[in-house]
Amino acid sequence: MDKTSGNTKIKDAVTLHAEAQDMDDGEWIIYDVNCSETFSTWLEKYSPSKVYSDDGIGWIAVEGHTRRDHKKEHVALLDELLEAWDTLKESGRPIKLQTISDLAKTYFVTTGKWLFYVESGAKVDYLWRLVATGVVEGQLPSISAKVSPYKENTDGKHVICIYNNDFTNEEDVYLLESAIRKIGIKCKMYYKPDVFTLIGVYSRNEWGLRPSIYQSTFEITSRQSTISKSSQ
Repeated sequence: MDKTSGNTKIKDAVTLHAEAQDMDDGEWIIYDVNCSETFSTWLEKYSPSKVYSDDGIGWIAVEGHTRRDHKKEHVALLDELLEAWDTLKESGRPIKLQTISDLAKTYFVTTGKWLFYVESGAKVDYLWRLVATGVVEGQLPSISAKVSPYKENTDGKHVICIYNNDFTNEEDVYLLESAIRKIGIKCKMYYKPDVFTLIGVYSRNEWGLRPSIYQSTFEITSRQSTISKSSQ
């Protein structure tokens, strides 16, 4: 359900979760290292500002050295995870980060991503090129990255997500953040476990959980970033 504040619609967690599922169910444009196009040509052809969600595109993505099947990966385990999540909600037990982390580890759904938002146009195309190149060429210790296409009737922003294998491994999370900063990304970033996305932990969720577990802010003057943990 959307709530209206002035002229701005504020979306609740249920609405955000449904929109994310629609994007995942859309067509994925994924770079194939075996295709005849050069990577540079592919990046130009599928620049996020020129690819439209209205054409049925959900995401534009690149794979790192460990490939992932975005739609079929661990389907059985995901089903079991969601069943366990339903059981947890019905049990009346407190729902906290640690509880959800335990579920994620039990069902091997420990991937997570640093994400940031960027305006459409030349800026998103440039920053996506930096990220995609970093993943494909191994400058980023990431298993994959994706960017949303242009969508009409929004605030005109795209989201870029950069994945690693284990959100419970703080050292790996910090290592990926550092590498992202080194390739030139200065936007404010948030780190979100994939399990949060799967079970619907978005802004204004009913359990009062923050949708990200880390935040990274880059200071232009010192040219350094600061990572803070979200209290859960």
